[in-house]
Amino acid sequence: MGLLGRKRRPACALALSIGVGVSLLLPAMTVQATGTEYKTDRIEAGQEEDYIELIQESIEYEVRPGDCLWDIAEEFWGDGSLYGDIVMYNQETISDPDIIYPGTYLEIRNSVYVKKQNPYGRIFMWRYEFYMPSGSAAGVSDFGENGANFCLSGNGEIACLVQDKTDEMVRTTSDWEACIRRLEAYAEDNYAGKMDEFSFEHYQSVKGEDIYLYSCRYQIDFSKYGYDESMYAYLCVGMKMTEHIQAEFVGFDLEEGIDDSVRYVTASFEEQPGIGAYTSVNGSNMAIWEDQEWELDGMFNSLAWVDGCLTYLADKAMEKPEEKKETMTSKYGR
Repeated sequence: MGLLGRKRRPACALALSIGVGVSLLLPAMTVQATGTEYKTDRIEAGQEEDYIELIQESIEYEVRPGDCLWDIAEEFWGDGSLYGDIVMYNQETISDPDIIYPGTYLEIRNSVYVKKQNPYGRIFMWRYEFYMPSGSAAGVSDFGENGANFCLSGNGEIACLVQDKTDEMVRTTSDWEACIRRLEAYAEDNYAGKMDEFSFEHYQSVKGEDIYLYSCRYQIDFSKYGYDESMYAYLCVGMKMTEHIQAEFVGFDLEEGIDDSVRYVTASFEEQPGIGAYTSVNGSNMAIWEDQEWELDGMFNSLAWVDGCLTYLADKAMEKPEEKKETMTSKYGR
């Protein structure tokens, strides 16, 4: 949390009001300890079950005469000691790390690994499942005209939107670089001075499913309430497309780190095979409102939604108590 200026009261009031949305519905749970490493580029062999792998890039490499795994790791990653990663990715091909044959094809991956946070926080529906971050509780959140009927509340808020995959979403994200430019232009045109420090990520699951994330910083300006100061909130949006489903997770918090939680929830989302032909998930009670139109067809307008939520929370936190009405007792005494 960052505050500028001398008066700290607005920050405390706003932090309290953000926590109220769901805590009135469900009891608070233990918050995940800080300092935990949620994402890493490397894991030790045998730790695969503790992480979700997200693939940034995968290529097929043909072994050349004279190659060894150390040299291949040195060529791709600049560190021959990482050859164990090649072995881990190619266990069906490599029986002995000291012996590889020319003409053999090896998969070389650049991956990141998201640590599994809460093995017991499983959300299971008839066609999909995902996991809640540690310290989260599920409930309905309402921020004035904006809300979500399934929101994970704990270290921030993560609103969940699950629906059938649309052609519009596929087209919008198919050129991710163009999508980034359009998103940044929209933020500049509509929220200049409010949103900055954008970052973007694109992965594939081990099943080849696309995963997209973007995050930014949001400035809450208290000048309209008579305070010469501001504070920051942090926004992260995760999107995953499976064979039939598109899932979007919109998270925000007053503390940095919401991207770890959103990345985890998004990466853990899985479509379930079910029985028989695919049935729609559009009535699964995973919806976010209010959606505002923008050029990114098929994608929920998370920037407008978070702006609406944080504006509402700031207004509520800074709301002055209504003046007491005059009564006979207050006017003349008992």
